[in-house]
Amino acid sequence: MTILVLDFDGTMTDAEAEGRPFRDGYLEDLCALVGRPAGDAKVLEIAEEVEAALARAPEAHPFLWMGRAVAPATVDPYLRMVPIAHRILDAFDALPGASDRGRLLGNVLYKYNYAKTLGHPVFRAGAGDVLRALAGTQSWIVTNSDTHAVAAKVAALDREAPGV
Repeated sequence: MTILVLDFDGTMTDAEAEGRPFRDGYLEDLCALVGRPAGDAKVLEIAEEVEAALARAPEAHPFLWMGRAVAPATVDPYLRMVPIAHRILDAFDALPGASDRGRLLGNVLYKYNYAKTLGHPVFRAGAGDVLRALAGTQSWIVTNSDTHAVAAKVAALDREAPGV
């Protein structure tokens, strides 16, 4: 028996394009948390510095969850936002506790800002064809995103490419 397991965000979707509203909203929320106006130049400068550092040495910047390194932080805007957020919060001495930060970044800000991407999924060319070709096979989509959100994206893809 052959079973195919597919990742969704970043595989079936263009996570960079789709993640722009997530990144923008997350940075706006971080500005509010550190007492700066939306679009604050210092906050945006820190974000750019961290993204440049991630690009130069991805192995040196893990994705942290509850204070522990669990994955590379470079793969998409969703994971890159975590080291960016940590650096911004550190720079402004905000929310120093790892547990509180982990809950805020992963459980609140992630979900709130990920929802901003849902109305505008950006599918990779051929995504519908791939899923249609899997009809009748044992295939599963796995995600570290909200499963309801991914199900909604699959439904949107089915509207674009019926039969998915």
